[in-house]
Amino acid sequence: LPTKSLATSNVITPRSPARGISYFEIAQVGSSNIGWEDVTKHQRSTNSNHGGNLLYVYVWQKGYGNVNRATMNGVRKTPQSSQSRCGTNLHVCRAGEIISGFLYLFNFSGQESGKFTVSANSVANPFGYWSDSIYIK
Repeated sequence: LPTKSLATSNVITPRSPARGISYFEIAQVGSSNIGWEDVTKHQRSTNSNHGGNLLYVYVWQKGYGNVNRATMNGVRKTPQSSQSRCGTNLHVCRAGEIISGFLYLFNFSGQESGKFTVSANSVANPFGYWSDSIYIK
């Protein structure tokens, strides 16, 4: 048996309290017919007519919160995947960096057009509810 418990073998040093959500936006829409289209902050509909078998949407979240299910044409889905991101520009984290946000991927394959809506609740200061939507052509 080890002489030291695993619970005491690692030292955890708090750095700072986690920040709540300060930015929550749709980043890209991708489809099998068009490929990826970047979405700007105030864009209300896609520029291209997406369609085909595959439809994906990326969403940025800066800060900590609980992302809710996204909705499109009455279909509700949780993120297919999420990636931890670091820094003020939400880059892919390197060893030793502190997570500052997330990139969520929603899979709405089978849908071709309609309003995509997503939201999140901040779990730390600043508390609040965040949402974004776009009409996908």
